[in-house]
Amino acid sequence: MSIDFKSHNKNFLLPRVESLIDLAENKGYKDIHASLKEIRDKILKDTFYLVVLGEFKRGKSTFINALLGEDLLPTAVVPLTSVITKIAYGDYSAARVYYQDGRTCAVNIDSIDQYITEKGNPGNEKAVKHLEISHPSDLLARGTVLIDTPGTGSIFEHNTMETYDFIPRVDAAIFLLTVDHPLSRAESDFLKNIRDHVPLIYFVLNKIDHVSEEDRGESMKFIEENLSDYFNQSEGDKYSTKLFPLSARMALEAKTTGNREKLKKSKFIRLEEELRSMLERDKDKVVLSSAMVKTRQNLDRLLFQLELESKALAMPLEELKDKEQKLERYMVKARRKAREHKLIIEGEVKALVEEFIQDLNREREDEIRKQVRLMESWCKENRHLSNSEFIRQWNYRLYDLLTNFFKAKKQDLEEQLEEKLWSALAGFYERAEGLVEEVETETAELFDLELPDKSKIDILPEREEFHFKIGTIVDFNPEQPDFFVREKKFILRLIPSFIGRQLLLNEMKSITAEQIDRNYGRLREDFSKRVKTGMQEAIKTLDEALETLAVNIEKSLQAALEQHSNNAPGIEANISQLQEQKKQIRTIQEEIAAGS
Repeated sequence: MSIDFKSHNKNFLLPRVESLIDLAENKGYKDIHASLKEIRDKILKDTFYLVVLGEFKRGKSTFINALLGEDLLPTAVVPLTSVITKIAYGDYSAARVYYQDGRTCAVNIDSIDQYITEKGNPGNEKAVKHLEISHPSDLLARGTVLIDTPGTGSIFEHNTMETYDFIPRVDAAIFLLTVDHPLSRAESDFLKNIRDHVPLIYFVLNKIDHVSEEDRGESMKFIEENLSDYFNQSEGDKYSTKLFPLSARMALEAKTTGNREKLKKSKFIRLEEELRSMLERDKDKVVLSSAMVKTRQNLDRLLFQLELESKALAMPLEELKDKEQKLERYMVKARRKAREHKLIIEGEVKALVEEFIQDLNREREDEIRKQVRLMESWCKENRHLSNSEFIRQWNYRLYDLLTNFFKAKKQDLEEQLEEKLWSALAGFYERAEGLVEEVETETAELFDLELPDKSKIDILPEREEFHFKIGTIVDFNPEQPDFFVREKKFILRLIPSFIGRQLLLNEMKSITAEQIDRNYGRLREDFSKRVKTGMQEAIKTLDEALETLAVNIEKSLQAALEQHSNNAPGIEANISQLQEQKKQIRTIQEEIAAGS
């Protein structure tokens, strides 16, 4: 794959970004100023962010380990926490934890699972913001930073915004899919949201060793057809819908054992060569192209603000005050609408939770009755067993039953709930985007301005795998036949079967009902908590977007009002200065457009 990005060099872009930083700082546009500073720092450091994206169970951590050639990141059968993990070049392997309160500390590389896995850091109770690892890999030379992200398909994970918040800083992405679960609704939505922010995306079809050649071909065909819906041919080489089928697990095993035949069979080499070629040939171009995309977005925002101040300054003071008051009244209405939107989503989520709990309670009762009947049949079929063997086999049966049942139930519920939840939240975000756009449109109409590109609130909450604690699985020991009944009287195992079997049967009914009820309760609690967390994140997103826009508009109007009040003779000079600033921005826009 070749990247046909026409691109200016750093010497072209840096001074322009520096001048925009000064302008945004002088005008007090803190959000624009912070964004531009990040662009500048990234160019100066020659940092290239290569992010690995994908749902839980796509094998992201194993894939990164395969790229690095050793087991550096922990892999787990439960989701990792919402913690960004950055891996950069270093002379030796080391790790540092960055906490949400600003603290940092070095940690042993062998203990990083205590910070980034659900088992070691449940619910991100340690409040980790991200983890940084240094590692001596030639892939990371010349400023490349590999990023492992939380699963894009996790439902309201502990810090759900981490992955989305990081996307604007990404230079290229590797999007992992798997043959056993090709492309989900969440991944489709995620791709739509990020495609305008990531200059280059590679698509990887992992776990090809899990299926036959025929099934692999069908999976690839399905994914390629779906990807073509998201990326138009007119976008050219910007995105590659070409898939790289491979087995990351097989590649990692091959590299750690030096098995060249196995590495070849994993089909990992083709992607590695593609990545290395891109990093050697096009890395600087991609970094600059990414910086230009983000600079262009900031230019549009700056121009809108300067146009607003310019128009406001050119107006008679009374007309300006009148328009400011109209805008203030409109913002009152907008905030009222925002509260209404919040009440709507709160009501929808409350109804959704209540409906879910009612359905779950009915299912729980039905399931208890069903399993008790099945257990009675099993008891009849195995009445020839001694009490001790009877208890032992029943324990394992109940363990398998609960494990398999709730694994299937989890997947079934995820599919049901995703549609309902996504529908409610997507509707809220659509209303939120419309409200922000209304404020921009009202401002533009009041002051006869050209609207900037439509504002987008691209942060949709993520889906998350449900977690289950099956029975007392943490205490399970295959050598102990009393897994579920060890707290019960041992005499049940010792008395004759014809006397103790009914007593034992009653205990088994009680334990079965207790275990099913416990796991359904876990579902109720987990779902309710995560849905409410996602709703709060959605509301926070709307509030921040609306208030940032309001603050920036107010700054432009206040600047004009102050000059009207305090420096009437200098208004013409200020208007002239604003004209020069707008001219400067338009010139940079044209130059970047010509070089993109």
